Formats: sequence, C-alpha cells, structure tokens
Amino acid sequence: VENREKTLDVLNGTVASLTKQLEQLKKEQSQRQVLQQELKASEKKVQELTSQLEALRRIDQEIREKAPPTRPSEKMTPTPDLEKDMELEKKSEKDLKKDEELKR
Repeated sequence: VENREKTLDVLNGTVASLTKQLEQLKKEQSQRQVLQQELKASEKKVQELTSQLEALRRIDQEIREKAPPTRPSEKMTPTPDLEKDMELEKKSEKDLKKDEELKR
C-alpha cells in the first residue's frame, strides 16, 4: 500500500509539473502569435513607407528633369546705389560703436 501511495505521489507530481509546462507553452505560443502579428504589421508599414519614398524620389526626379537649369538672376546682383547704401550703413554702425566705446 505504501509503495502504491509513493508511486501515486510521484505520478501526481509529474502531472502537476507537466500541467505547468503546458500552461507555460500555451502562454509562450500566445506571445509568439502576438509578436508575429506585430512583426507582420511592421513589415507592411515598412513596405508602404518604402513605396511612398520611391514615389517621392520619382516625383523629385521628374521635377528636376522638367525644371530649366538655374542661373543667377540679374535682380540678385547689387546695384551701385544699393552698394553705396550698404557702405553708409556699415560706416554708421562703426560710428555708433565708437560712440558707445567713448561713453564707457
């Protein structure tokens, strides 16, 4: 009878251990499925963004091909009057700085 009880205790312990392992495996499987879904969603997002990036690059290339080459505009070069005005501004700034230094 004692031998039978010991064997029964060992079997009950084994069943309990296997039950815990089974529960752990079920948890891991569930977690794995969640991670696989997240990975799939991430990969899909990467594909979408890559596709959008390629489309933007094509659009950029088309715009560059259609646009005429840029040259400096004549409007951008300073006129002699503007150059004189700029020189006067520089001189007046220097004078202000000198006045400030003299006040100190």
